[in-house]
Amino acid sequence: MKILDTDLGPFWVYDEGTITRALEAGQWWDDHLKPILDEVESGVAIDIGAHFGWFTIYLAQRLARVIAVEPYPSSFERLIYNVQRRPGLEHRIQCWPVAACDQVTVLALDPANDQTDAGSFGFTLPQPGSGIRVPAVPLDQYLPAHTWLRLHDISLIKCDAQGADLRALEGLALTIQRCRPLIVFEWEADMAGWQGDDWTDYMEFFDRIGYRVERITPDYWDFVARPQ
Repeated sequence: MKILDTDLGPFWVYDEGTITRALEAGQWWDDHLKPILDEVESGVAIDIGAHFGWFTIYLAQRLARVIAVEPYPSSFERLIYNVQRRPGLEHRIQCWPVAACDQVTVLALDPANDQTDAGSFGFTLPQPGSGIRVPAVPLDQYLPAHTWLRLHDISLIKCDAQGADLRALEGLALTIQRCRPLIVFEWEADMAGWQGDDWTDYMEFFDRIGYRVERITPDYWDFVARPQ
């Protein structure tokens, strides 16, 4: 078990990987996202692709609640460990071991995924050679079941679904139209191609729900979408 001391406290991390190397170097992982996330000062965040909880923990320090969605079993195990060791925060975080999707289905670790980096797990519909299988659901169907979640509570969606960001957001379309949250997402062309999606599909989705999209950092794959 590898535990790192960071600016956000101790984290159980993977032994190797892009995020681990960054945290070992004393960096604030994906610090270019921090000013965007800090635009939201209240409400509830949904952290899709929570991994071992870096952004989940940060957002829980600032907002009323965080729903952390992480399908990969090893990452979910680390997420739970890291959340449970945050006295005063753990009751504000709910961890869901599912993949956010636009339909109820089963997804599998894509055989084309580069598994040499423990920070990059892409899930697609099962095919020959697929690995671990996980349940996938549209989050729109599950959010109304929580009595603590008022109709307009969702203020932020951070989506890092390893190429499946559009599928995850499509499964939240009703929530997005109702709450108009700030959305931070990734566009990774190769992994989006595994889902059969291209940039035009993303732009059509955001046009349909009335959002404008901006790249956060030049020549990088992170974007922010704001309601028009």
